[in-house]
Amino acid sequence: MEICRTIVLGNLAQIDDKFVTPASSGASAAVNIYRNYEKGSVLIFDEVERSTLADFTEKNF
Repeated sequence: MEICRTIVLGNLAQIDDKFVTPASSGASAAVNIYRNYEKGSVLIFDEVERSTLADFTEKNF
């Protein structure tokens, strides 16, 4: 039996390509594919604890 864990992280608010939308992003595609995989899990967080610097940077850049 093989044991493999893969973690895919992404923030749809941080897309910086004018041709990519939250719906067409690779992160959304991965969620849509793996949410139906019986041996996998998808976690979507409403809020994430971040440093004040990371929060400031996301809002201002």
